[in-house]
Amino acid sequence: GAPALVMELVDGPTLQDRIAEGALPVEEALSIARQIAEALEYAHERGIIHRDLKPANVKLTSDGQIKLLDFGLAKALDTGREGASTADLTRSPTMTSQGTAMGVILGTAAYMSPEQARGKPVDRRTDVWAFGVLLWEMLTGARLFQGETVTDTLAAVLMREPEWNSLPTALPRAVLRLLHRCLERDPKQRLHDIADARLEIQGAMTDPDLESASPSSPAVQSRRRSIAPWLIAAAAVGIAAWSIWSGRRRPAPEVVRLAVPMPAGMQIEPNLQEQVQVLAISPDGRRIAFQGRAGDHRSLFVRDLASAAPQPLAGTEEAGDVFFSPDGEWVGFSGNGHLKKISVHGGTPVTLATTGGTRGGAWGSGGTIVFAPTVNSGLFRVPAAGGEPRPLTTIDAAHGERTHRWPEILPDGATVLFTVGTQDKPGDYDEARIDAVSLETAKRHTVYQGASQARYAAPGFLILARHGDLLSVPFDAGNALIHGTPVPVLQGAGGDPHSGVAFFGVATTGTLAFVPRSAGERLDEIVWLDRAGRAQPTGIRPGQYTHVAISPDGRRLAYSEGAGFGTRSDNWIFDVARGSALQLTSDGNARGACWSPDSKSIVYSTVGADGFIRRSADGSGPREILWRTPLRVPLTPDSFTADGSAMLLTRYGMPTRSDIFLLPLTGDRTLRPLIQTSLAEEGAALSPDGRWLAYTGEYSGTTAQVYVQPFPSLAGRWQVSTESGVVGSHNMPRWSRDGKELFYFTNNTLMSVPVELSPTFTYGKAQPLFRVENPEVNDWNSIYDVSPDGKRFAFILQKSRATMPSRIDVVLHWTDRLSEKEK
Repeated sequence: GAPALVMELVDGPTLQDRIAEGALPVEEALSIARQIAEALEYAHERGIIHRDLKPANVKLTSDGQIKLLDFGLAKALDTGREGASTADLTRSPTMTSQGTAMGVILGTAAYMSPEQARGKPVDRRTDVWAFGVLLWEMLTGARLFQGETVTDTLAAVLMREPEWNSLPTALPRAVLRLLHRCLERDPKQRLHDIADARLEIQGAMTDPDLESASPSSPAVQSRRRSIAPWLIAAAAVGIAAWSIWSGRRRPAPEVVRLAVPMPAGMQIEPNLQEQVQVLAISPDGRRIAFQGRAGDHRSLFVRDLASAAPQPLAGTEEAGDVFFSPDGEWVGFSGNGHLKKISVHGGTPVTLATTGGTRGGAWGSGGTIVFAPTVNSGLFRVPAAGGEPRPLTTIDAAHGERTHRWPEILPDGATVLFTVGTQDKPGDYDEARIDAVSLETAKRHTVYQGASQARYAAPGFLILARHGDLLSVPFDAGNALIHGTPVPVLQGAGGDPHSGVAFFGVATTGTLAFVPRSAGERLDEIVWLDRAGRAQPTGIRPGQYTHVAISPDGRRLAYSEGAGFGTRSDNWIFDVARGSALQLTSDGNARGACWSPDSKSIVYSTVGADGFIRRSADGSGPREILWRTPLRVPLTPDSFTADGSAMLLTRYGMPTRSDIFLLPLTGDRTLRPLIQTSLAEEGAALSPDGRWLAYTGEYSGTTAQVYVQPFPSLAGRWQVSTESGVVGSHNMPRWSRDGKELFYFTNNTLMSVPVELSPTFTYGKAQPLFRVENPEVNDWNSIYDVSPDGKRFAFILQKSRATMPSRIDVVLHWTDRLSEKEK
């Protein structure tokens, strides 16, 4: 009763497998070619054109017969079938689009007919061309048309002449003549019927008196020498005439869209918690770099479009915000609080600067890298060789600016485009402003209002991202001004609207690469986990959460609802006994929560300039501004002192990635640096007796670890963790209320360290309590907290994730078509 699809099992190797062993003897090659011609003849007589003839679609059975496979291209398109795991362009990405409409390219690059590559209507002569290419490959053991990229291969199909001298010397004259007729670029001059090819091959195989006349035979060489001067002169005149004619008459090539699928088990993995750029294309269009995952391995990968498989870059496991150097030989990225670069051929990443949560980077022709070091900062510049970052732009808070991000350096190397986010629309960039700033004078002006990101495309266009669409508008790069009205280029580009990033890049050649939009949406849940890791519901509905904190009396939970920093975020209070939730803020501008020692109020930070706010946990009374920050960098409230007279906080940003500060809540409320001696310190937690400070620190030559120091003297330091990978403030240490345990979360495992607080601090060996397979991960926030009795923990877990894309789309020639329309 179940529908089933039953297909013939065709055993044996493919013709591609046979050619991989070397060139076929002429007799064997002609025998196979005759059978292929018979199969095509049978199909053509019934009105079917193959349109994807290549060695991989020909099977060689054990009885010497061939089977011609895969006639489905004309009617059943499959963007993911080709190119998943092979090593050359014989299985380069099958180009597919909407049905068989005129202007749409179908087939595989190395075997396409010229008319097919241009997206023109095709008939049975396109199979004749591919038959000639395939026969050539059998006779020589090498592909006739190839290039470093798919684009180069298509160019070879359209322009490169075959090297006739590479054919076997014993090739019958009739077969040489047949190849010439099959490989005519003008379909009108090409062999019209594959049946004629079959007859030519049969004649060559059966008539022993047919003369062998390879291109390298003496007779042919003599004739070539006698006419060579005339051919050269004629070619020179022809090239000159073609240059003049093509400058006036040659139409723009058709737009081509390629689907570049990932190998099995690999996917693009935009880290939507980090909300950063996951894709870049090299300026010459040869390579694509992307953030991805293969099995359990997450890193940056580089895919040469001439290769079938992406290559991982070791040492980039935490990388994001990828961008290329002008020469395409280096990839810049951010990771673990640093701006870095790495060769596309691999090696050790080079650290250029320290950062917070970056929002884009760009590498200019003058050897300068421009980047947004934090989510709420201006742009900084740093030499590509490394050095001290210097500010380039300043946030204009008086006019409502909140962030500068997603820089793009124009070809002159002197002007930078960037996105301006505002205080009134955190997490909404579709109506953001695109500004330009001079690297020399720092003068800036507005280029466009109403887009989330801008990229330059030669010869003179600006690509704008908005609502998942890419728009194009004519652009004067010299003056950084647009002229005209934006028009749609394509729809369905992936990205994160909360941070304004769109996953696309444009090469100087005009090649555009983008990651398609993901399906679904992230959904989290806040659950109770006991000391064995067994889960129980809290009663909080599923949503998107970034922070959870248990009140000191254990009666309430404070949590932040929102996709992450830079998005709309509000704080809620959940009554554990009653199972009811109170929305404490509603302006979309609150994040994080730190309970007062008496459990009556919480302190949280704001995205705007208000800094830290204290609010009664029952929602009564006005909010109290504890401290107004002059800095446009992320801040998190971490811990109160035992008497509630001061609190500790983490500041993320330049010049170091993160530092711990003390904020007095009485008298002079001046922010005082407490710990800022390492590469990064964050997540301060004071012990119940107020005498010991635990935090996560990353010191030179070490991985991030959990440390304890005396408070407030800070005299001495103990490292209580030993596992590598203790990074991110979601690993913040937590004390048990009885002062006998210190907890931290690392490598998806909650660890417990036995401790004694008096008369001095002592600690034992860390022990794992349980492993969590699906924790939420979000910078600058805590995803767990411990109950006062130490028997259970509140955790933010992933309930569902967006379906990540398994391909990258590449678009060719679209700027040529736009330029043609402009003319």
